[in-house]
Parts: sequence; structure tokens; C-alpha cells
Amino acid sequence: SLVPRFELVLCLTDQALHYLAAHCLDLRELSLASCKLITGKGIKSISISCTQLRKLELRGCIKLEEVEIFSSSLRNLDLTNCVNFLDSNLLLLECPNLQELALKGCLKIGDQSLALFLQRTPTVY
Repeated sequence: SLVPRFELVLCLTDQALHYLAAHCLDLRELSLASCKLITGKGIKSISISCTQLRKLELRGCIKLEEVEIFSSSLRNLDLTNCVNFLDSNLLLLECPNLQELALKGCLKIGDQSLALFLQRTPTVY
């Protein structure tokens, strides 16, 4: 069966993500790798509207500082090289079924915040 998947290689804005969130409700995979203009506001609208989203790739999204994600369906989150992702924002990720979290190159993530996140999300390996 076909899995709804969307990959964006262009640098989109939050406005485009709000549109996507409103019109692609069955989205299961979304790659926004290297989209340098998106912020946490656009990602939040995706996480709220796309309730079947299982994989979200934000690798290299350098404008992301804070990201609130509320998703019980999300299994894989890639924040690799999101160099401005703030340490405290790990605690804004409410993804109880998350299994994979990539943080390589997230220079502002500290051990203490990571430990607290892993306590709250024991499904991550």
C-alpha cells in the first residue's frame, strides 16, 4: 500500500507548513531537511494537524530554536545539525511513542536535559 510521504527540498516558510498541515492530514512521513526558513511555529501546526505522522526529518533546519511537538504517532524525529535547537526545548517534545531521536550536531543540548527527556520518553533507543 502507498504510504503518504512528502519530501521538501526547497526552503519553505512557516506559512507553507500551515497550508500543508491544513491539507495533508494523512501525512505519515515529512522531510524538511535543510529548510532554513522554517521555525517551531510551522512544525507545531504540522504536529497538531497531521495526527498520523510517524517520521519527521528536520535535519539541518538551522532556524529551529524551539519546537513544540505533541504527537502520539511520531516514532522517528531527526534534529541532526539543528545547531540553534535550545537545550530546554527537549522538554517541549511530547511524543510518548517516539523510538528514534537524532541529535547529532545539536550543540546546545546538554546531558541533563537529555537525561530528563529520556526519563519521560522510555521508548527512545
